[in-house]
Amino acid sequence: MDHFIYNYIDLTQFKDYFETHILLDHKVVIQLHTSKSSDVRDICNYLDDREQLLQIVPVMEEGIATTLYISRYGTDVKTMPKEDFFEDDIYKAIIDSTKEGFWLLDEELNIISINNAFANMLGYEKHELIGKKPYELFALIDEQQTFCEEQADEAFNSVQRSYELTFVSKESRSIHTIVNATTMHLPNQLVRTFAFITDISEQKELEQTLKEQKHSINMMNQSLAQRIEAEVQANRKKDHIMYQQARLASMGEMVANIAHQWRQPLNIIALIIQEFYISGQLGTLDREKLEKEYTRANSVLQYMSNTIDDFRTFFKHNDIGELFQVKSAVDSVFTLVSKALEHNNIEVTVTIDDDLYIFGHKNEFVQALINLINNAREAMMVQADQGRLEITAYREDGEVKITVQDSGGGIRSEDIDKIFEPYFTTKHQTQGTGLGLYMSHQIIVNNMGGSIYAMNRDAGTCFYITLPEGVEEGERVG
Repeated sequence: MDHFIYNYIDLTQFKDYFETHILLDHKVVIQLHTSKSSDVRDICNYLDDREQLLQIVPVMEEGIATTLYISRYGTDVKTMPKEDFFEDDIYKAIIDSTKEGFWLLDEELNIISINNAFANMLGYEKHELIGKKPYELFALIDEQQTFCEEQADEAFNSVQRSYELTFVSKESRSIHTIVNATTMHLPNQLVRTFAFITDISEQKELEQTLKEQKHSINMMNQSLAQRIEAEVQANRKKDHIMYQQARLASMGEMVANIAHQWRQPLNIIALIIQEFYISGQLGTLDREKLEKEYTRANSVLQYMSNTIDDFRTFFKHNDIGELFQVKSAVDSVFTLVSKALEHNNIEVTVTIDDDLYIFGHKNEFVQALINLINNAREAMMVQADQGRLEITAYREDGEVKITVQDSGGGIRSEDIDKIFEPYFTTKHQTQGTGLGLYMSHQIIVNNMGGSIYAMNRDAGTCFYITLPEGVEEGERVG
């Protein structure tokens, strides 16, 4: 038997080659590897016209030049029926043409036949593998030999099975494979095991790469989560500190407001005491006058006591939110700041619907409005001898809209987008902390689920607040 490899160029040259080298009495098996169906058609048409025993096995592959692997036999076959022609050789040609590796084992699991693909997979010549046991080619010989011995009984009792094995090539490279094995029981108690071996090394490498990348991503995510949590905690601590700073600043402003609130009542009490002293010196202090001035003084003291209660309520924090009336909250604001506004000659106009309710912490909302009003008051003190402050609240599309408009000249365009940032202030450091508007934004947006922004309008600044409308208990459904 002779073997030839012929690189196909065109049909004319192939005819010349074939008729020169292959006689009519030769038996021929041809493996035709090509990517061109036209070459298969031309060659098969030519060979079919010859009065010769031959078999052609086309193997279609992408991107290859047409190549013929020719096996030539010199046996006289004139009397051989064509249908029995070289059946064994045809099967062998088919096995040799597959991309998967193939082996055939005897009863003792020795390799007695392999195809080219398996030899090429491991980098050996065919004759170097004949007579070996598969486990001699494994990466972990001891471990996988034990595995093969455990599979030996199954090999003789089970028809088909599939498992993963790792081989070592002649160049010591690991080859990961899937082995699909089948055991056949032949006449005369012969047992043969054959297997097709698929190289999955690239898949394994990809799986390992993906596994490493996944582990790396998980580690990065874990580290990132820890860093985010640490940053969140740091921000919470920073927000808490800023909140406390804002509260302390508010307390300072409230002390100033108490001074404004108490200045006139203290003057009245001083005058009453002076009246008692003078009347006593002159002998004109009668019972009627005493009771009248006592009642007057007691009323002033009651007013001062109520003022203290208002300020204490403002600083009292309730962890649970409540439904409260917007007008009532604004009234509380002016109880605390009205005297300061009067002292600075600021005219106030309030237009608020009575039936507007919102949900949240009333004292926080009051503080947010006080911060806005104090900011407006300071701006108007700089602009003119008299200022104007307008506060409105109304319902629109199921939301409560609140505006705070001043006549303080407005905010510079380069600053208006920064006013809600912490520690931002246009005043000297000794005059402002830059936390008032920041805290108002935190309260309205984060604590009450609303929105707030500012625009220059009508020779001043207008703050726009939007909050979800609350519902009175009597109006709730269900």
